[in-house]
Amino acid sequence: MPVGTYKGQEKESPTVCAGIILILNAGIPENVGYQITKLINSPEGRKKIGAIHADIAKEFTLDKAFKDLGGPLHPGAERYYREVGVLK
Repeated sequence: MPVGTYKGQEKESPTVCAGIILILNAGIPENVGYQITKLINSPEGRKKIGAIHADIAKEFTLDKAFKDLGGPLHPGAERYYREVGVLK
């Protein structure tokens, strides 16, 4: 992190890179998970993510969105990624 990222930070500090992971309860209906995933990946959703964290938004691509999660995709998210052709 560059100097001055946080108040009182006087020297550059290494940090861990973080991504965006949305965790849904398995009980969330498939269509709700689908709509959430579709919204996050829409131009409006990407714009809002960029407003929160521009660096992460630049790296947030459909082909990376569902990799290295550490758990299964919600069925609705899986349907969305298959529909747009990035998940086989």
